[in-house]
Amino acid sequence: MKRIRVLREIHAFLLRFVVIYGFTMLFTLLFMLIFNRDGAVDWHFFAWCVLFSFAGDFTSLAYLSSHELTEKQWRFRTIISIILSEIVLMPLGYQWMWTGWAGAALFFLAILAVDIGVRTIGYGVDVHTANELNELIRKKRSEQRKREAEKENHDG
Repeated sequence: MKRIRVLREIHAFLLRFVVIYGFTMLFTLLFMLIFNRDGAVDWHFFAWCVLFSFAGDFTSLAYLSSHELTEKQWRFRTIISIILSEIVLMPLGYQWMWTGWAGAALFFLAILAVDIGVRTIGYGVDVHTANELNELIRKKRSEQRKREAEKENHDG
């Protein structure tokens, strides 16, 4: 059971990484259009995007717990995760992407937008998974009722 949980966490991490990387590339392109009109990109650009994506996903460690979180714990850890994202990514962005107050404000908002996008996609995946599990439970219950009815008919 523990192995399955670990595999699910790895799957969730990789899914978030891909989504974060995609959003990072999108917002980096937008920042380059605004602040770096010459558009020169070398291989370091992609390395920074990978670093940003891992750093952004690293903050999801705030959710790790040996037990299921209550709603209050989940909300608190969500706030911690968002704050950690800003604390981790703003200095990296300063080294690479933005200068001045306007750039800082835009970068701050871009981090929030990526966070919201990742959470929205994660929510969609969770809803899909919940629907699949509910359907599986319905089928199992239906099969169980059918077996019980057959047993009653056979015994009667």
